[in-house]
Amino acid sequence: MVRSWSVCAAPSGPLTCPGVCSCSNQFIKVVCTRRSLIRVPPGIPATTRHLNLMENSIETIEAGTFQHLRHLEVLQLGRNSIRQIEVGAFSGLNSLNTLELFDNRLTVIPSGAFEYLSKLRELWLRNNPIESIPSYAFNRVPSLMRLDLGELKKLEYISEGLNWMLVHETYEMVAVTGWFAAG
Repeated sequence: MVRSWSVCAAPSGPLTCPGVCSCSNQFIKVVCTRRSLIRVPPGIPATTRHLNLMENSIETIEAGTFQHLRHLEVLQLGRNSIRQIEVGAFSGLNSLNTLELFDNRLTVIPSGAFEYLSKLRELWLRNNPIESIPSYAFNRVPSLMRLDLGELKKLEYISEGLNWMLVHETYEMVAVTGWFAAG
């Protein structure tokens, strides 16, 4: 009889909070607001469930930035200067249920940006200069229940397939001005 043993290694050394952030509840909540950050700071503890990065100067969310945060449930990125979300930026966020990207500078919804977020229930895209929303934008987000597309003043096009999906599926739409009127 052959026995196999697996060893789970604990993180080496004690958990620490990034110097520009404040951490509470045993590193479950990490707050890094109003720090003039241009990127997500390194060293966010893997135990984090709520990460607040609002009101900074972050322009790009790079691929793999959050992949070590498997327990993250809420990610607040509102009121930054985000123009680009790289493919794989949200890879590894298996527990994420709320993603706030409101008040940024996104002009497009990147192909596959949200495909790794199988438990995402709320997505806030309000007040971005998004010009069009393709039909596949939310295809791989099966748990999405609340989608905020309000104040998209530059929005010129929502694909017919997406328009039908948003009206007939179980999404709670929040302030999508004028797009569902007849005409």
